[in-house]
Amino acid sequence: MSTTRPHCDDPSRHSALPGLLRSAAWLAGLGGVLSMGILLAPSTQDRPSVVLVSAAQPEEGGASVECVVTRRDGKEITGIFVDQDSKRVVVRVRGVRTVIPRDQIQRLEFMAPVEDRYEELRATIADNDVEGLLYLGEWLRRRERYELALTEINNALRVEPYNEQGKAMRAWLEQQIKMVRREPAGPGEAPTLGAGRREASPFPMLSRDEINLIRVYEIDLNDPPRLLIGRDVIERLMQEHAQSELIPVTRDGRESFLRSPPARVLDVMFRLQARDYYPEVRVMDDPESMRLWKRNVHAAWLNNACASARCHGGEHAGRLWLQNKNVNSDATAYTNLLILDRFRLPDGTPLINWDEPARSPILQMALSRNESVTPHPEVGRSAGARGWRPVFRSTEDRRFQQAVAWIDSMYRPRPDSRIDYTPPVPAGARGGDRSPVTPIDR
Repeated sequence: MSTTRPHCDDPSRHSALPGLLRSAAWLAGLGGVLSMGILLAPSTQDRPSVVLVSAAQPEEGGASVECVVTRRDGKEITGIFVDQDSKRVVVRVRGVRTVIPRDQIQRLEFMAPVEDRYEELRATIADNDVEGLLYLGEWLRRRERYELALTEINNALRVEPYNEQGKAMRAWLEQQIKMVRREPAGPGEAPTLGAGRREASPFPMLSRDEINLIRVYEIDLNDPPRLLIGRDVIERLMQEHAQSELIPVTRDGRESFLRSPPARVLDVMFRLQARDYYPEVRVMDDPESMRLWKRNVHAAWLNNACASARCHGGEHAGRLWLQNKNVNSDATAYTNLLILDRFRLPDGTPLINWDEPARSPILQMALSRNESVTPHPEVGRSAGARGWRPVFRSTEDRRFQQAVAWIDSMYRPRPDSRIDYTPPVPAGARGGDRSPVTPIDR
């Protein structure tokens, strides 16, 4: 994998709304609303025309509420409100948790409920307007209203049953809804749709959107998995980067680009450093590097050895604690990988050596001490436990070689996905040094 993935530091984006949202009929329908203190804001894709200006925090446990954070440098960040206190505001931007320091914020605005804006938008779209229905479905999907989005996509497909964009979106939405419904609820809680975020728990897990973002970074464009990129996303990408030589300038060229395979569009995103668009790419399958991780490392030996209850998966975990529940789930596999990628030994050495995979401490510590260049620390036996034992017989062990091949398959240089994740700390290690696990800023 040799394609460089440039980064874009700011998660905000700006673009014009489709013509259907600028229609005179739609604006006329807002007359009664404007008199109630709702301000008419500039028409942008991420900042819908109806914005509720409020200093009040949404009620805890209520439905997801969108907000617009205006920074002191004039840039705006639109996302799902998560939390705020005297030091920062937390929003979820396209599924990724984003923390904004208070001293950088000029204004915080909470929008009118999604359901209210949805009803107003729907009233302006004819039942046979396929393009409008598809846009509305995508608009709802970005706001995590998956069942409403599926309803509108199905409405579009009733008019055009073979519409490829609609079929792809329906498949993604159906899969997402099934995933949400399968998630176990906490004590006394009912499963909810549209959460898409990581809830507080003793062992926090990555959300579906964070898993999707990691998948985007790991895509090998020479062998891409199934991808879904909405037409409106491509239109906004072309508008925002219209001056780039990578964006077609002719009408025919732009129409051709809109019909391009998703992998080609993603390649352009990477080349444009359009990092804020990566979460818009829906990855339907694991990239090859993640398949190798899950099959040849995570399931093959990591869970049975390192993540066992008597090792790094229980109360004796020390500073490194791995999840050992639902070991075959994406959430467990991706969360454990993120923890290992960010973990540092006391001297600052990372567990995974991306430049020299065979010298990675995570592999060397799984060798017998007389074979290892980084021997595993001495671990005393406890009641019912056999203590530490090597996983590999030697560096020629097939599983050792498979693990080296997995590390070598991962994208390099390692990208900073900026996923805001705080790893758990076992009860026995709380109050100690938590410095070994830190995000890498590259």
